[in-house]
Amino acid sequence: MRKILVLTVLFVFIAGIFPAIMQDDADSEADLSPITIPDTQAIPLTSTINGRDYLLKVALPASYSTSDQSYPVLYLLDPAISFQSVTEFLRWLGHWDELPELIVVGIGYPSDDIDEMLSVREYDYVRHQDEFIDVISQEIFPLIDSTYRTDSSDRALVGFSYGGEFALHALVNRPETFNRYVVIDSETSEITRLFTGNLADFRERLNGLDVKLFVAHAGNESAATMNETLIAALQRQNIEGLEASGLYLGNVTHAAALHLGLPAGIMAIYAE
Repeated sequence: MRKILVLTVLFVFIAGIFPAIMQDDADSEADLSPITIPDTQAIPLTSTINGRDYLLKVALPASYSTSDQSYPVLYLLDPAISFQSVTEFLRWLGHWDELPELIVVGIGYPSDDIDEMLSVREYDYVRHQDEFIDVISQEIFPLIDSTYRTDSSDRALVGFSYGGEFALHALVNRPETFNRYVVIDSETSEITRLFTGNLADFRERLNGLDVKLFVAHAGNESAATMNETLIAALQRQNIEGLEASGLYLGNVTHAAALHLGLPAGIMAIYAE
């Protein structure tokens, strides 16, 4: 009888404590709050040019609310994987006056799911490049310029992989769209084609412009050699209106190249 009584007491005790533990776990999960980046906003946009939905992520510089100045804008492709790091990097370097204060605009899509992002970006970055340039220049630029105090004479574009291919396409075919270009670990066929017949047209399109280009490559030594050869070829051509530089990131993976190339590229295009 005594054993039964003891077991009964233990059962009641355990039955009472487990719900309490589970409730504590639930309470602790309920108390968790998402971390947000200060002075950032999200703007949905449905393009009338291609009918596609975009989500623009905007980060304002530290002095924005206390000044009346206008700021250069850095447009960032694939913000789902780079917006936070670029924003904090720029704010940190801006604090030490090592970079100008910038407005960051990530041109992304409604979902931040990486697999979904990878599946939809090819439409804009590879298969409909000229149409996407129109979306940016005719819809995104006016929206950002009318919403924030921007310096419309100073725009940069950062692209990785397919995004880098798009950036090079914009540079070669519509170089006036941006003043600064960062290309990280992408195909460089657009530059290669410059040396097979349309270099004169490229010179003409750059007439009167002041454009900076930075190209970073990762991988084996052959990738480094190709990158250096293309950049050196552009430099040897002494194309008026274009300042080109490059960097070999080392024998790292394609995915790792993104966050290795971002700070180097941003520093390069804003260097005096």
